[in-house]
Amino acid sequence: MTPIRFSVVAAALLCAVTGAAAQSPDKPLDEGKRFVPFVPRSSAAISAKEATRRLEAARLKRRQGVAPLPGELTQGARGGAPNYRYWKRQEKLRLVAEEAQLRWRQANATQVAQR
Repeated sequence: MTPIRFSVVAAALLCAVTGAAAQSPDKPLDEGKRFVPFVPRSSAAISAKEATRRLEAARLKRRQGVAPLPGELTQGARGGAPNYRYWKRQEKLRLVAEEAQLRWRQANATQVAQR
């Protein structure tokens, strides 16, 4: 590589690194301002639609998962009662639904921030 090409490449890399550091979320921000990552509108809309779809799917799965599956009932004197496996599965379904809800909120907040 010739010295001139090396200088141009080095200068370009230095500019790129300095620009990225100026937008770092670790840097303290001015009073009243917050860091919002740049996301193109089209991908934010896709992200919001995908988050909505996943949230609806998680809610549907949770509603359908209320009934005990084979092996999730403990047989006792008064009939079957849900056992540990049932409650563990219910907890997993709840966590998936809450995570989908959080992603949906974040996607919609990103979409609103870009307006």
